[in-house]
Amino acid sequence: MIRKEFNRIITGLAACVMITGQLFCVLPASATEISPAAAVSGQSAGTAAQITVSAAQQEQTASAAPAAPARSQAQPSAAAVQATAAPTPSAGTAQNTANAAPTQSAGTTQNTANAAPTQSIGTAAQNTAAQPATVHVALAPLPADNAAAMEFAVYAAFTADNAFELIPNLSGKDLVLSMAGGVEVLSSYAVNYTVEGNPAAAEGKTASCSLTLPQVLNGRTLRTGETIKAVYGTGSFLYIIPVSINGQTVTTEVPYMQEGAVPPVVSFVVARDVWAPGPGIDYLAIGNSITMHPKRPYWPNAMGMGATSIEKDYFHQVCAGLEKKYHAAPGTINCAAMNFAIWESAESDRLYSMTILDPYLTPQLDIISIQLGENFLDMANFAALYTQLVTYIRGKCPNAQIVLVGNFWTNPEADAIKQQVAQTCSCSFVSLEPIQNNKRYLFGNAYAYDADKRAYYSTNGGTALHPNNEAMTFIANGILAALQ
Repeated sequence: MIRKEFNRIITGLAACVMITGQLFCVLPASATEISPAAAVSGQSAGTAAQITVSAAQQEQTASAAPAAPARSQAQPSAAAVQATAAPTPSAGTAQNTANAAPTQSAGTTQNTANAAPTQSIGTAAQNTAAQPATVHVALAPLPADNAAAMEFAVYAAFTADNAFELIPNLSGKDLVLSMAGGVEVLSSYAVNYTVEGNPAAAEGKTASCSLTLPQVLNGRTLRTGETIKAVYGTGSFLYIIPVSINGQTVTTEVPYMQEGAVPPVVSFVVARDVWAPGPGIDYLAIGNSITMHPKRPYWPNAMGMGATSIEKDYFHQVCAGLEKKYHAAPGTINCAAMNFAIWESAESDRLYSMTILDPYLTPQLDIISIQLGENFLDMANFAALYTQLVTYIRGKCPNAQIVLVGNFWTNPEADAIKQQVAQTCSCSFVSLEPIQNNKRYLFGNAYAYDADKRAYYSTNGGTALHPNNEAMTFIANGILAALQ
């Protein structure tokens, strides 16, 4: 059933072509990446960004955005890879044992690894058969155009009707979808092999390769309720391969497989993990791109679209405000956000789409905000379907304070329906009418920053219509004021 969700969420595949058995697609050029480190301080791209990790669940929070730099183009540096001996799986398939990311210790970690050192080369386990072989493996970051092609190949594979044939060892639990509501490829690396001895004897061997977490995330914040998976691509198939996170180190088991004419590639993707209420105040934000948009070529991080940096979107402002409102100790506010825009465009199976929320809806939830409706086109059925959605959430979370957020884009009919549903379902309603239809509160063409403080200048028309920092603050203050 999860596959249905993927078939509806990926848009913008402008042009695709098959090359040596691999699907390549062209990215829309709608944003420019700029390295403030290179342009302002003269340092290499990827300067250290402050990472804050909560004890209850890992959540990286980007530092305050710097002033907009002069435009320049950041270039990737070689990634440090360390390979060690690893067990040998059956030939032709990769192990499907991806581990969930462990909870990181509370506190702040300094990210200093984006500018990677020279590659180190490791050696896979030696085959003791009659014709032994030793495999040396190293990973190298792909240039932007190649990485983009692999990214859309992964998109296509995970959203295709024959996904289970394209990815031979794929199972339902391996379908990757981020909390931001999309298939997000974080980074891609070319796999370089050197084989000593008989290549046939090396087939299927694996080597344990390590990268730093910032190298893998590539400016994307790993949000609460998410982990990382790895996809190994040959010229013929994609495989899920094992990956684990230990502090600031990401390790994956890279197989030696020569199935096609193109060099193998390892791509790291975001996947949903477990999120559950904790011992303190529990807040779940359900919304569309205003709540959280996936990292894309036109948007630098998984955050509310229109905010210049992650801490300035309305969700993070609400989380910070809850600590002050309830005089809570740091780390006792357990917050998660989820992009549920699929419900706005789900057509005939919206009831099915609501089951996607089930892992996150429990009687233990204290606060829920629902920010949906801007993308809903079928206004003739909006009243019935919005009532169905809120009633469903209320039934799963009878003890929660539920706040319904009005439309950011002017829609008096939708707002009137939301107000009525709020009364019927014992919810609060926050009107956004004071900031509707006002250019002062729009993002426009502006800079936004990723987790590594790299600046992206957006000229995307859709992005321009989203709420800016000031509007995000208005939304956050409205939610906080509505709470008892």
